[in-house]
Amino acid sequence: MLFRSQGRSQTATLSPPTSSYSAAGGQVTLNASIDYSTKAEPTALGFTISLPTGWTMASVGGLNRPSIVPASGASGLLEFAYTTFPANSVSFSVVVSYPAGLTGNQSFSATAIYRSPLANVTVTPVVISAPTAALSITSQPASQTVASGQPIVLAVSTTGGG
Repeated sequence: MLFRSQGRSQTATLSPPTSSYSAAGGQVTLNASIDYSTKAEPTALGFTISLPTGWTMASVGGLNRPSIVPASGASGLLEFAYTTFPANSVSFSVVVSYPAGLTGNQSFSATAIYRSPLANVTVTPVVISAPTAALSITSQPASQTVASGQPIVLAVSTTGGG
């Protein structure tokens, strides 16, 4: 999935490599980027990501890792800033952890900060879907012997399978 928002010729993206998470808990890598190749060099450059409740930041990496990053274990609003500005664009990755037992879709919001002059770019929110329950089929009667050619009535119910 790739989510983009444009404003004053800048493009900002936040993209997860998956569209769902595991009920067992784990980690997801979010890829953030800001393209400002058609604008003047920025005077300020950064990115914010708002994590859902229960999610925490594990690490930050990538080609253009920001100079200022939250501490590992940070939650809520994560703020990233650059003290030097690479030419044309920046991109970095944020590994976030989530606990087992989450329910429902998990929404992330983000804002790219580009000033030259002030021109913040709002990034389209990212939603990572809840895991889908496995399909389960139950039939009744469970073990009934029927003579060949004789009718039988079965009741079948399904659950899960989203």
